[in-house]
Amino acid sequence: MAPTTYSATPTSWPYAFASDAPGTWTSFSRFAAAPISGEKARVTSTSTSDKRETIPVSSPRMMPHGTSRRARRNYSRGNARDAPPGKASPDRFGSSTLRLAGLVLLVAALAACTPSIYGWTVRTSSTPPAGSFQPSNLQNEPVAIFEAMAPGGLRGTELGLSHHLADILGTVAPTFKVVSPRDTASRINTRGLAPDYVRMRTDYEQSNILEATTLRKLGAAVEARYVFQPRLGAFTQTMTVRFNPWDLRLVQTRSSILRLSLQLWDTRTGEPVWSSIAEASLSSEVVLQDPVYLEDAVRIALGGVVADFLRGQTSSTYTPLNKAIDSLIRVPKSEEKPD
Repeated sequence: MAPTTYSATPTSWPYAFASDAPGTWTSFSRFAAAPISGEKARVTSTSTSDKRETIPVSSPRMMPHGTSRRARRNYSRGNARDAPPGKASPDRFGSSTLRLAGLVLLVAALAACTPSIYGWTVRTSSTPPAGSFQPSNLQNEPVAIFEAMAPGGLRGTELGLSHHLADILGTVAPTFKVVSPRDTASRINTRGLAPDYVRMRTDYEQSNILEATTLRKLGAAVEARYVFQPRLGAFTQTMTVRFNPWDLRLVQTRSSILRLSLQLWDTRTGEPVWSSIAEASLSSEVVLQDPVYLEDAVRIALGGVVADFLRGQTSSTYTPLNKAIDSLIRVPKSEEKPD
C-alpha cells in the first residue's frame, strides 16, 4: 500500500527561503504601530463645607467657599449660583464626547495600518541533523506525524497541534511525503497496534524517548521511515487594560505566550534525527473582545521551527518582518449575510 501524501498546498506559494538572510525567510521592512497607553488617575476626596460638598484634594487650585476653579468652569457664568452642583455644561460634555470619538477612530486607524494582526516574536533553538540526514530525505522517505503530547495541566490544549503541523508542511514543503495524523492513527488502529502506541506514549511522557522496538513496529504499520513528535510545553493568555476612561475599557492589550517542541525520529533505528524548541510571544492592541488565539500562536511557532529545519539553522528569532511565517496566521473571512 503506497503512503498517502498529505498536502495543503495553495495554488501558488509566493515565498522562497532566503539562505543569505540569517534567521529570516523572504523579508521586508514594515513597521508596526506603537501601542496606545493610558492611566486612570486615583482621586482622594474630602468635605470642607456645611453642605458637605465633595471637593477633590488633587484639584490644582482652590477658590474661596470650598469651590475649585475647575468646578466653576463646569457652570455658565450667568447661572453659576443657581446651577445644581455636579451638572456639567453642554460645551464640556460635547468636548469630552468628541475626544472619546477621536480616540476610538485613532485606535481603529492604527490597527488598520499594522502589517500583521499581531505583534509577535518567535525564538527557536534547534539541533543540527544527525549523521548524514538532510531535510531533502523527506522527499523520498515518508514521514508520519504522531499526535501531540502535553503535560497534565495542559491536557486537551494540544489537540489540533499535529494537524496544524501537517498543514504547514504541506504549504511550505509540498514535496515532502507526509502521512497525515488521521492516516497515521487509522493505520495504527486497524493493524492492532493501539495498545502498543498508548504504552509508548505513556513512557515518552516520563522519559522523552520513543521506545525503539515499539517505534519500529509503528513505523512499519504506518509505512513511514520517519515520524514527527510534537509536544506542547506551556500556553498562557493575559489581558491588560491600557486606556480606561470613565470605567470604559476602550483599549486592551491581549497577549499569549506559547512553548512547544518538535522531534524527528528514525523509526528503523530508533534514533532522534533532529529536534527543536520554540517560544512564541504574541500581543494585540484591541478595542473588541477578541483574544490572541491558540491556533495563531501554534502556527507561527511551528512556522519558526520548520524554517529552522529547512534552512539548517540552530538558533533564530522571527518577527512579522518574516512575511512567509506571518502569512501562516489564518485571518477568518467575514460571514456573509443570508439573502
